[in-house]
Amino acid sequence: IAPDAPAGIALRSRRVVAIAGRGACRTLFVHAGLTEPVLRQAAELGTSLHQPAGNGSLAAAADAALSGALRTCFTDGDPEGGSDGGADMYGPRKRWKACPGGSVENTEALTILQSAVGPLWLRSFVEAPKQETCRGVAAVLAAAGAHRMVVGHNRQAGGRPRSRCGGTLHMIDVGLSRAYGGYMAAWQCELDESGAALARAIVPDVISGSGRNRGSRDDAEL
Repeated sequence: IAPDAPAGIALRSRRVVAIAGRGACRTLFVHAGLTEPVLRQAAELGTSLHQPAGNGSLAAAADAALSGALRTCFTDGDPEGGSDGGADMYGPRKRWKACPGGSVENTEALTILQSAVGPLWLRSFVEAPKQETCRGVAAVLAAAGAHRMVVGHNRQAGGRPRSRCGGTLHMIDVGLSRAYGGYMAAWQCELDESGAALARAIVPDVISGSGRNRGSRDDAEL
């Protein structure tokens, strides 16, 4: 995943915070999850660093900061300031203290990316009690101007996407890697004739005990 390797180039071209879809399908996509305080903190950094993209929304400004740090700060070796090492299952295995050649804002965005409550590592929306989770999801969706949030990172048992909070949080990490069962699934949102959203999981039938998938589909509304 070095900056000049194909996988590294592809990863650094991705957005950390993205909103896609129109009307009732307008959806916030983030790897692990996004809280309103982190959204606003990152958006403030993005406004300082860049002209916000698109419609100047909080999500666009936050992504400007976080994606910028992802491209700028993660290099082949240890950045200036070194690494403090150490980690657990809720955080990165290696933490960078500073962004080489970057601004103060880059380093602050780097800190957000590495935080256990940042968009790459958050687990609380999946693990916390429903009431607490749903308050947090509602707050960030209102701030971002989206109808639902779609997250990965938090693997779902049995290779099936799931939802919480009345369909406003969709968890779609099904363990695509063979190391996690090799399950396949896709997520889709379409508008019906009335303009209402139909968000669904598209899941091939699973052959019992094998972790493999057949070609037929089992579509489930989320």
